[in-house]
Amino acid sequence: TLPVDKQILVKNLDKVKAKKKLTKHIKRNKENLDYFDSTELSIIDPTGEALELSPVELHYITTPRMVLYDWQAEELLRLHGHLDANPESKRFIFDADNPCLYILCAGNGVGKDEIVLARFAVTFALTNYKARVIITTSSKEQLLRQTGPHCRSLVARVNKIFGKVFRSTQVHHFCELTGSEIALFVTDEAGRAEGYHPWTGGKMVLGVNEAKSVPDEIFEALHRCTGYSHFLQVSSPPTKKAGEFYRDASQAREDNSEYPNALEPNKWYLRQVSAFECPHIPRSHLERMLQTRPRWWIRSSIYADLPEDENDPSIVIPSHLWNDLLKNPPAAVGSDIGIGLD
Repeated sequence: TLPVDKQILVKNLDKVKAKKKLTKHIKRNKENLDYFDSTELSIIDPTGEALELSPVELHYITTPRMVLYDWQAEELLRLHGHLDANPESKRFIFDADNPCLYILCAGNGVGKDEIVLARFAVTFALTNYKARVIITTSSKEQLLRQTGPHCRSLVARVNKIFGKVFRSTQVHHFCELTGSEIALFVTDEAGRAEGYHPWTGGKMVLGVNEAKSVPDEIFEALHRCTGYSHFLQVSSPPTKKAGEFYRDASQAREDNSEYPNALEPNKWYLRQVSAFECPHIPRSHLERMLQTRPRWWIRSSIYADLPEDENDPSIVIPSHLWNDLLKNPPAAVGSDIGIGLD
C-alpha cells in the first residue's frame, strides 16, 4: 500500500473551530491509573470535522518508514469496512445492527498491539464523532508495557502532525476534534466490565486484548454492554479448549468465516497469522523450531493454530471425556486396584 498525501487527508483540519477546554477531572482507580471523567467527556462538543482516512493511511502518515506486512494492511482495511480487505472494494459501515465481530489469533511480537489495536483505535476516534473505543485486558503488565505505550506513541505522532488533537493520560485519550475517547483498562472483576454503552449519536468499539486469558465471567459482563459497532478479540493462541475466545474462534472456523474469505457482519470472523507471514522472524529460527519442537508447540507458536481437533488420530483421550471425568469422578471404595501405563 502506497503512502498518501497527508495534505489531502487533513484538509478538514483547516476548518477547526475554537476549542473548548477540557477540565482535567482526573479519577484514579485501584490500579493507580488516571482517567478523565467520562461523564464530562460525553457532553463536550467536537471542535472540528472528522477526518476521512483509513487505518492504513494513518499509519503511513504517522510512520512512513515502517512498511506494513500484507496481513497487517489487510486486517486494518477489514476492520475499516473493506470486508474482503481490498481497498478498492466498497466500504461497509458497521453499526449496532450489523457489527464487526472479529477475532485475531497471532503469536507474540507480530504487531497485534502496535499495529492492529493502536492504529485502528486512533483512526476510529479521528473519523467518528462522539465515538468510544473501550479496550480491556486481564493483565496490568500487558496494558502498561504494550497496549498503552503503543497507543500513546501513535497519539503523540498524531498531535505532532495534526496539531493538539488529543488530550491524554497514561491510558485515556480524548480526541477534541471529534469528541471521541479511547479508554484502556484492566478488568479483573465482572462488575467493572459492565456499563459501557455508546454516547448519544456515536459508535462504540469493544476490544478484548489477550482474550484467551480473560475469564468467562468478564465476557459475560462485557456482553451486557450493548450498542457496539465492533467487538474485537485479539490474542495469542490458546493452549486449552476452553474459554470464550476458543469457543468463538472455533465457531468461526466451523462456519467457514475465516481468512481468506470475506468478513460477514454480525458473524464471528477469524484471522490466524502464521510466523511465516512476519518477515522480521528469521526463517532459520522457524526451520530449527520445526525440526526440534513438539507438535503442539509448533501449532501454537508458529502457526497460531487452535488446539487440535479431537478427531485427530494422535489424540488418545479426548478433552471432553477428561473434563467429564473430573466433574464426575468414580466413587472411591478403598479396595480398588489401578494399573497405569505411560
